[in-house]
Amino acid sequence: MKIFLWRALRGCLPTRLNLHRRHVPCTMLCATCNVAKDIWIATRFWPKISQVIADNDGIQQAIFQLLQCLSLSEAIDLLCLMWGIWCMRNFKLWNNKVTPPHIVFFLARQRIIEWIAT
Repeated sequence: MKIFLWRALRGCLPTRLNLHRRHVPCTMLCATCNVAKDIWIATRFWPKISQVIADNDGIQQAIFQLLQCLSLSEAIDLLCLMWGIWCMRNFKLWNNKVTPPHIVFFLARQRIIEWIAT
């Protein structure tokens, strides 16, 4: 999860946009369509993040702005959900299997509970 966050904040995630900028041939279509947004809506984060996302040019700026206005527990949930969505995206992209939004949220929460327990 730390590596994911580091890559996201440094603009190093191999997203389609980043690959396209580096002239790597790939489709610009989303691997998960609206599933990621459905996860944010299901977890009640969408009202908190939708305007921040719309107001910022990149993911790095949006993450930093969100971390400044969220409580510690909300920030942890946000980062876990981002990581969960990224894992879901990779699973869909490489295995062609879709993970339901409620499962993504559950797995992200389990991961943070395990992390806090260690």
